[in-house]
Amino acid sequence: MNETPPEEILATKNVTITAGEKVLFSGVNFCVGRGERIGIFGSNGTGKTTLLRTICGFIQPASGELSLLGQPLNGYETRALAEHLSYLPQQYETVPELELSAFLRACWINAFQKFDAQSELQLEALLQQVGLLGQRRQRLNRLSGGELRRAYWAALFIRLPDLFILDEPFISVDEDSKCLMITSLEQLLVNHPETSVVLVSHDRTFLSEFCHKVYKVQRGDLVLVREARSPFLDDGDIPEEWIQ
Repeated sequence: MNETPPEEILATKNVTITAGEKVLFSGVNFCVGRGERIGIFGSNGTGKTTLLRTICGFIQPASGELSLLGQPLNGYETRALAEHLSYLPQQYETVPELELSAFLRACWINAFQKFDAQSELQLEALLQQVGLLGQRRQRLNRLSGGELRRAYWAALFIRLPDLFILDEPFISVDEDSKCLMITSLEQLLVNHPETSVVLVSHDRTFLSEFCHKVYKVQRGDLVLVREARSPFLDDGDIPEEWIQ
């Protein structure tokens, strides 16, 4: 008996993405079901970040269609989109000169339009989860690279969306920080299994353990190399044209 496929959260249809005159992706068809964990990897410069920014709505594709929860992605207003989709970029252009606690409080107010004693307790719990409770009075621009990454990680979890999109989430963090971040994400997904995740990472071991499906960016397309928690294909099993 065939299982009913999960509800479609995000989908691309014949999407082409360009950077100037260079075609990064051509005719991509890709979907994310509710509760699915999708991993993407590939060589540097193949357009992984541009792909994520496109499916977040920050960049318009050259052609094709993108949809979120069955509706055209470009039809969402910014606040409505943020209710359904949360994005962690690989890096931030500027860092606010705010104390960590003030930064998270501002993120909370932006999400929910209020902040009270219960909100404060929840923020403290978030800081505890990412190991930053002792740094809550430090300014963001004084945090180390790993601490700053965990600070943004905590901000990401203030609102529970339908879909997390994470670009190299563990960049610039040590192993202890990475473990804290993974544990907090796993716990959230245990409590909210309907939440979907799309992430880019060079860590294929993590992708193998965490994701239901893993795609490789190859020659302007997404090539499925692992599905339904089957063994992850090592390079010896991947056709040569996928590796080159």
